[in-house]
Amino acid sequence: MTEKTQAGSALPALMQEFCEAPFGEHGHALRRLMLGLRSGPACGKFVLVEVEPFRRWRLGRLRDRGQPVELLDTYFDDLEEAERSVFRLRYVDLQESRREVGT
Repeated sequence: MTEKTQAGSALPALMQEFCEAPFGEHGHALRRLMLGLRSGPACGKFVLVEVEPFRRWRLGRLRDRGQPVELLDTYFDDLEEAERSVFRLRYVDLQESRREVGT
């Protein structure tokens, strides 16, 4: 098994680790994945927009520099669930970009 294949097969376990404790201590491999999800071009990344301080968040998507955030119709009353959702969406985007590179 190649290093790339090993890393790819670890992703579901890392996603589960994050979803179990979005704000907890994370292992080295998950921290590396999170860094990858946060790095790269900002345009197109999913984000949370605070609607009511400490109570309600709305899903958004970053646009080009200087453009307002695209606000989506998804709201959250639980910050942990909101973070899980953004993580999953960015994870899917990462998987799709890896498939595009591999083709």
